[in-house]
Amino acid sequence: LDWSTDRSAGATLSLLLEGVLPGVEQRTRQALALLGPGATSSEEAPSWWGAEPRGEAGVLVKVTHEIAGLSRLLAALDTAASAAGVTTVLRGSPVVGTALVALDGPVTADGLAAFVADLRSAQQEFGGSVVVLEAPAALKDGLDVWGPVGGLQLMRAVKQQFDPERRLAPGRFVGGI
Repeated sequence: LDWSTDRSAGATLSLLLEGVLPGVEQRTRQALALLGPGATSSEEAPSWWGAEPRGEAGVLVKVTHEIAGLSRLLAALDTAASAAGVTTVLRGSPVVGTALVALDGPVTADGLAAFVADLRSAQQEFGGSVVVLEAPAALKDGLDVWGPVGGLQLMRAVKQQFDPERRLAPGRFVGGI
């Protein structure tokens, strides 16, 4: 899926169908029938296939979602992007439930914090998580890049047990572990 909150950019859903030729041809016909008018097939992958989305802000966010929660994730992205005054580009696998989101346009630290907070407040609706993978230091300073994490107390106890002096990557993981 290649999708943007900028409606003029459109969206593209691409399927990779593999196997023996008769089976691929049959599944292609079935997919085209399901997708309806305007759907096309090609033996070539789109130019963006396998590439991470990139935006001028230098911010990359990983989102996960329940497979049935994709439409709710896209709605939450629309809301969060609009509130933060940014455009987003999402690329991911709806079938796996993971996507990368790049922020485009000028982004402030407050704008990024608001965007992430809005998405995290909606994550119960789409059944996933929101993690900031990349952001310029000026935008990331003070931002909780990991978000809420289940099992944090257990992780802290394991860290304390095996690294009581906090020598191994101190503060680099969730919750400052």
